[in-house]
Amino acid sequence: MVRHIVYCLLCESSQDQLPTHLLRTCMKDNTPEERHAEVERAKASQRTWAKEGRVWDFNDLSSLVKDNASCMALAKTFLERGFFVTNMPQEVLATDSARQSAATRVTPSTKRFSLLEFFKPKVEATYARLRLNDSVEKGRLNEFRRYCVSVMMLEHHKTPRAVMELTVEDWHNRTLLDGGGAVIKTTHGGAPDSLTLTNEQEAWFDCYFSRVRSVYLTTQEKPMSDKGRKCKLTVNNELF
Repeated sequence: MVRHIVYCLLCESSQDQLPTHLLRTCMKDNTPEERHAEVERAKASQRTWAKEGRVWDFNDLSSLVKDNASCMALAKTFLERGFFVTNMPQEVLATDSARQSAATRVTPSTKRFSLLEFFKPKVEATYARLRLNDSVEKGRLNEFRRYCVSVMMLEHHKTPRAVMELTVEDWHNRTLLDGGGAVIKTTHGGAPDSLTLTNEQEAWFDCYFSRVRSVYLTTQEKPMSDKGRKCKLTVNNELF
């Protein structure tokens, strides 16, 4: 029997057995009727997304993201993730001057920077709420975790395996720098490695480890803790 993937709207994770997932994790204290209603809500959301949410018009993206390089990078990301982008320009028109061309040229580093900058305001808003001990919905916590991982991979050029090998012990043993930021010493593939974070990035990561990670540990099917073990940044080895 073919099982269709349906996203849990409570924790925003993909599930091929949503009723079982709700029973064991997100709605284990709810009634069968409430879980059934949530399954139907998730299925309706999935149908709506398949019908309306998978297609983007490049002209709409351009109206939301004014910078051409950022808009192109976002459109490409959508395509790589299985979305459809209509009215996509076939090429980036050359500008009249070399200065303008250099300013608008789309390079890999520009794409990485643009994507991080595009999502940064939302992450900063979540960070501010966490600092105030405000209640933050699970979807925003997911975004915050993914952004921290993306910073490591896109800005600091760490491989997925290097990200997975970062442990809480590595974080607690970090060296704080006088001018702000921190150096994390770790190992990758058995060899010494390090990661230097800016003051802003160090604050984000500290917020993740102190206020976000505990949520993931307590919502696992088998609750975990950091006591007496090396717990990795990515819960259950999941990056995204």
